[in-house]
Amino acid sequence: MSITYEFFFQILNTILWILIPIAIYGFIKKHRRNKKLIKNRISNLEKKVNNLESR
Repeated sequence: MSITYEFFFQILNTILWILIPIAIYGFIKKHRRNKKLIKNRISNLEKKVNNLESR
């Protein structure tokens, strides 16, 4: 039984329907984590600046 192009593309399409949402979820999760890290760094820098200004 040979695999026809139609069957091959059905399998490929199914795999893409599964993998694309997983990739999007991973990208959003990574982006949110980076955003939190940047906010944390900014707040730390603001604290340091406030400490230096209060001296």
